[in-house]
Amino acid sequence: MIGHHRRIALALVGFVLAGCFAAPGTSVEPSTSAAPTVEPTVAVTPDPTIGASLPAATEIATGSPLPPYTGECLGIDEVNLADIEALLGSVDADGNGGDGGISVGHVAPRLEVTRIQEVTGQRRSITPPPLEQDNERGQLLGGHEFVTYPSLWFDGHVNPQAMISASVTLTLEGQAPIALPTRFVPGNVNFDQVAATVPDASGPGALTLAFVWADPCFRYEASATIAVDVVPVSVTAGCALERSTYFDQVVALLDGSINVGSTTVRAFSPRNDAKFLPWGSFGIDAFLVYAFDPSDPAIVAAPGSALTLAQASSDITIGNDMTLTVWTRASVAKAIKDYPPFGTVVVLSRTPVKQADGTFRLRVPQDPGRYVAGVELTYDSRCSSGTLWVIVNIDVVAPVATPAPSASAAPVGAPRP
Repeated sequence: MIGHHRRIALALVGFVLAGCFAAPGTSVEPSTSAAPTVEPTVAVTPDPTIGASLPAATEIATGSPLPPYTGECLGIDEVNLADIEALLGSVDADGNGGDGGISVGHVAPRLEVTRIQEVTGQRRSITPPPLEQDNERGQLLGGHEFVTYPSLWFDGHVNPQAMISASVTLTLEGQAPIALPTRFVPGNVNFDQVAATVPDASGPGALTLAFVWADPCFRYEASATIAVDVVPVSVTAGCALERSTYFDQVVALLDGSINVGSTTVRAFSPRNDAKFLPWGSFGIDAFLVYAFDPSDPAIVAAPGSALTLAQASSDITIGNDMTLTVWTRASVAKAIKDYPPFGTVVVLSRTPVKQADGTFRLRVPQDPGRYVAGVELTYDSRCSSGTLWVIVNIDVVAPVATPAPSASAAPVGAPRP
């Protein structure tokens, strides 16, 4: 049996699975009788009322076969129920797990597991001890369908999991509860998912989710209620609502967004968050100098002069803080051959103040030479926000001195003595 922490580590290393083992076409509603709360240290007794509603050890509610499980199931009295963790999760289009919360929006509550039943053996049941809930207010997108599943970890859990029933209710402030249409959709070989359609609405409210699912050893019931703000379609229109298209949209947004002097420079974002998705880029092992391109045209500037850095697009708003670092170009070209880059020579480092007109001054070195300037800013836009990086080649060239006229030379047109 793989332990809780080891199982999480394996999931983080790589969870690339494909295909769904089953998508039940009919639901089996959870029992309405509440099981008494029993501390995990107290022995549990058989519950003769359970068996009729439970899937068999090798079947889900529709009778579709689960992949065979050859291991030995733990009993309820052999697991640490105080260590159980159930969260909302979602799977991407390729069947990869690990996304927190629902597929569209920002809702990622901890679920309260209200009942666990043995599928095999004595078929006993127990109510785990309540856990402290620290769910933050979520954001739900109106006019869209979101997808999720209960992501469960505890010592007795084994895969695969099969959904039995699910219900999702939205209650907008001052209005009657709305039961959202739901359906089962493929996840991967380890679990089914549930899709729920949200009406195009706006305002504060609460989202209540309840799930019943089973694995080869246990049947689970869990629920959660979380405060949410519903965002209407008019606000999210034009924003990418899929992982792959989201990142393409960030690239297109920042392309041509910054000018240094009269030159449009390359800008990109190593760290960003989608405003309407549970995704973003975390910039792990991102180093600005790796964006150096020796083929980029260099901006020519006089020693010690200041270039103006300004927005070239109204689709973004740059923040009030800027960090500027200038390196010798030769050191950068050599450093990027290593990982991490080693040996860059910094000749200038500053934190310029944003000017009243919304621009920054990019100061260049006093000594003539070939340099690379790196700029870090923050940005905001309608669909995303995050860190913005700019890297630009600069040639600092001293002005050519104009020879002074000879003192003995007579001015042109002057009369001869």
